[in-house]
Amino acid sequence: MKWAKWTKKQKATLFIGISLLVIIMLTTILKWHVYAGLYYDRLNAVKIQNPEAFELMIKNQAIPPILSIFWSINFTFTWISNLGLGITCVLFAIFYHHKYAKKAMFLTVVFISVTFLVYWTLIFPESIKRFQPLNGSLSIIMHLINPIIGFIVLGINRKNIEITTLTIWLTDVVALAYYFFALIAFYSGIKLIDLDSNPSNESYRTFGLTVYSFLNFEQPLFYKGDSIAIKIFLNLAIVIFGLLIFPAIAYFWKAVYKIKLIKLTKKNKSIENKTINKLN
Repeated sequence: MKWAKWTKKQKATLFIGISLLVIIMLTTILKWHVYAGLYYDRLNAVKIQNPEAFELMIKNQAIPPILSIFWSINFTFTWISNLGLGITCVLFAIFYHHKYAKKAMFLTVVFISVTFLVYWTLIFPESIKRFQPLNGSLSIIMHLINPIIGFIVLGINRKNIEITTLTIWLTDVVALAYYFFALIAFYSGIKLIDLDSNPSNESYRTFGLTVYSFLNFEQPLFYKGDSIAIKIFLNLAIVIFGLLIFPAIAYFWKAVYKIKLIKLTKKNKSIENKTINKLN
């Protein structure tokens, strides 16, 4: 479609999408800078307090690569949902009338809504203890400003968005995929916790076993007791909550913006089923 034929909403969405991608790129670079500074301070403290231990760490290659620390930022659902929003805004503006672009736009707003909700209810209260001005400001951008921009973009384009019931429930595919990623990553490195004689939630964080502190499969939702039954219950609660909150938010935005829910025809069902088979 020629630029001259683009609607104001398309142009605005494209501008917002490009702006989001620039913001995310700059935020990521600044995050890397913050993490590099913290990394240096901690290693330097070890070097000053115990030079021999520091030399031994270098000799045994026990110092984590800085790149792995950088990229740990990019595996968070926060970063993925923010990046997804920026990319989708651009693609939606270009393919404004394509049905999959419409669904993708809706889905990415659902995902960043989850980022917004989980951060301010579960993560922020726990992370306030480690608050730092620059890092805190970057978190506000990723967890408040960008999500609000996403909400606004969906509102602006609400009359052009069309979804199906299947679109709503496909959000659970993403929820489960990320959950199993976190689960596999956690137990792949669980042996490291044996190095700490008195492991705490902070220990799991130090070894980089948890993507988010509340998603600690041995101490779920910050539980520090030894009851296996409670651990199983809390882990199941996280799964159930995740499977409910994604479609719940999807239905919320559908209701708020009166998003059109189209019924699947036989032709559409065939296309949707092929899409699911590809995902599986």
